[in-house]
Amino acid sequence: GAVGGTSSITVASGGALAIEGGVAIGNTPLIIAGAGLTANPAGALESLYAADSYAGPITLASAATINSGSPGDTLTLSGGIAAGTNNLSFIGGGSTTIAFAGISGSGTVSYSAIGTLTFATANSFTGPINITSGTLSLADSNALGASSGITIASGATMNLQGGISLGASPLTITGAGLTSSPNGAIDNVANSNTLASPITLAGAASIGSTSSSNTLTLSGAINTGTNMLTFIGSGTTIAAGSISGSGSVAYSGSGTLRLG
Repeated sequence: GAVGGTSSITVASGGALAIEGGVAIGNTPLIIAGAGLTANPAGALESLYAADSYAGPITLASAATINSGSPGDTLTLSGGIAAGTNNLSFIGGGSTTIAFAGISGSGTVSYSAIGTLTFATANSFTGPINITSGTLSLADSNALGASSGITIASGATMNLQGGISLGASPLTITGAGLTSSPNGAIDNVANSNTLASPITLAGAASIGSTSSSNTLTLSGAINTGTNMLTFIGSGTTIAAGSISGSGSVAYSGSGTLRLG
């Protein structure tokens, strides 16, 4: 393997570990801190080119950044990430997948990129999740852990897939989803899924169900405030909880919207 018999790897703040070319690193523990090189803060752990993976447990010694590189690149992390009280940031134009073992800790988990961050396994973190750009894709019923709150900013989206039933972590949304593909700040992309989160609109927002043969069920209350809420998509959306606020509610999809 690329790290041989190394017992552990420590990346201090100002340093970086770059993996590239389809490298699969085994169970070597990794301790990281910081945003990467001072001259080029591209992540304390950075994946460059092709499909790379790291199977060892990752521990944050302080706030740290992980980068999935460029569009078309993939980084799979399957050994778990122990963030402690530290903030964990994901960046990059590629795709990062958290698989098999999830993220723990109470710090903020954030994503600011043009790619996709996929939670394909259960997480146990309790801190907030901030998605300022790109896609957060959820494929496990416990993907959101016990998060204190999720914020999806304008220009970002949260995708649901896998026939999951997500818990009731509070969710704040704004916007119509990705600028390049405005399918909703929340979008049901595959299978029938349920979201129990109470949803608050921080600005005008849309919720989509683009999977035409499947259903998105929103069982939590929705508070529009003074903002317009638009349901879109070719699938079925069931807003089973109450909808409050003075903002208007519209439907411009080709599927079905059920209220109550």
